[in-house]
Amino acid sequence: MKKVLSTLALLSLFAGVVRADESKPAAPAAPAKPDAKPDAKGEDLHALMKQIAKDFGPLSKSVADTSKVDANRKAAQELAALADKCAALVPLKAKSVPEADREKFIADYKAEIAKLAEDFRKIDAALEKKDFAAAKAAAADAGALKKEDHPKFIKKK
Repeated sequence: MKKVLSTLALLSLFAGVVRADESKPAAPAAPAKPDAKPDAKGEDLHALMKQIAKDFGPLSKSVADTSKVDANRKAAQELAALADKCAALVPLKAKSVPEADREKFIADYKAEIAKLAEDFRKIDAALEKKDFAAAKAAAADAGALKKEDHPKFIKKK
């Protein structure tokens, strides 16, 4: 009987803790970054670019690793698909470009992102042929493209 009473006492204490936690208001959500607004299709260019950066790092480091050909091909294909999605979107910085220059700015962005997608496709094709030197060169081209062009299309904070 003592054991049952002590178990009930513990359960009631636990229930009180749970109820106390339920009564607390949820923490407010972190405010969204100003440059992380989705476009009309619901795509978020900032999030897509972040995913490309996250996935490209490991690929660029292991592109010449003969034991990771299949994984690296898959990563290159996924990166090309992400870059294609990005090409369909317009950077937020376009809003701050004078209207007379905006069309050229968007065309330049689309051309550069198409080059990035093509570099990812070159990595995949080179890995398919087991041409690790070409895969490494294409990865270096993609990295250089990011360094050169990224600042042109990002809205400064």
